[in-house]
Amino acid sequence: MAVQLKHDIRGYHAGNISKRYLREAEAADEFELSSNEVIAYATAAGALYRLPRTSLIHRERMETFMKHLYKIPISGKVIEKKYVRLGEASVIYSIGRHRMIEMARAAGAVYKLGDGASGKFYKVGTVRQEVKDTKVEDDSFYLLTLAAVAKELKRRGLAEAKVFLAVGLPLTRFGAEKNDFIKYLTKNKRVSFKYENEPYYIEMDDVAVFPQCYAAVVDKIPTMAKKTLIVDIGSWTIDIMPVINKSPDESKCVTIPKGLITCMRSINEQCVRQLNGEVDESEIQNIMRYGRSDIDDEYFAIIKAEIEDFVDKVYNSIREFGYNLKTTPIVFVGGGAVVMKNFGSHDAKNISYNLDVKANARGYEQLATMGLKSTKRLS
Repeated sequence: MAVQLKHDIRGYHAGNISKRYLREAEAADEFELSSNEVIAYATAAGALYRLPRTSLIHRERMETFMKHLYKIPISGKVIEKKYVRLGEASVIYSIGRHRMIEMARAAGAVYKLGDGASGKFYKVGTVRQEVKDTKVEDDSFYLLTLAAVAKELKRRGLAEAKVFLAVGLPLTRFGAEKNDFIKYLTKNKRVSFKYENEPYYIEMDDVAVFPQCYAAVVDKIPTMAKKTLIVDIGSWTIDIMPVINKSPDESKCVTIPKGLITCMRSINEQCVRQLNGEVDESEIQNIMRYGRSDIDDEYFAIIKAEIEDFVDKVYNSIREFGYNLKTTPIVFVGGGAVVMKNFGSHDAKNISYNLDVKANARGYEQLATMGLKSTKRLS
């Protein structure tokens, strides 16, 4: 028996084909947003790919991101929710409440504030936190701080403690934001909450705030040459700090909003443009960390080229600020230090790398300990 084939593949799908990428107008119609909103949210979701004559939006990534948004009925304003209540999570993931809380606990994604009767449940969203003007815009950082405190207490076998926080702020925003950040973290003097179903009670003793980048090298500064340049490459920003006569020169500190995330986005834009496909960010991170991979050669070539371009731009920025790449002692720190080491073309004696991704955190602890001892609050 012969079967007559249809001329249009859509005939086999009742006219419906799920597109992986949407044009701007299609996305605006599907998500009920304006063109400007579509571009803004797609950018935040890492779902926007700009091509020479148009822009494409990764549908699945956009859908995942939009699950964590909420439209205010009266104003129509859309806001992002990094944390949701148990009922909302149940609806988002189409899972019953009992199963939802079990899965969230297993993932370490449950944050419970208050007592069992009136407390709220929070879970960490599945999308990356977007860049905010300050860390005090919403409760996201506060809640993550509580989770970090709970993990530390659990490691020490404690359920109650008086807590002294040592934290950091971006280098060039430290002075302007320090006081607001302290108020933000100490807004609740006493906090009772549950983390992974274990109860904790903390009393916030005090908060010490230190500049990022400086903290990462504080233990090395006494050994530095007369003039040394510290370059802290993070996910979203690059901080450049000159140390002159063993003291940071604040007047010449700069922050560049072009960190590793921009590099990863550029990689996938090129992969989509050249090969009509993208690479998972975890695979890109592995290549950045180890400099090699067993993925397809064509994709690896694009990734390697884009990372090398990113590294070249970092060096060009350093040069533009007046530093000699061959004579100025340069120390790379932060998560991007390993990228500069693996993919940089400047293999000179004046360039070194601190590959400890927790260098800033260790610096906060050291600086806080020194301060407490100097005021005799710690023996």
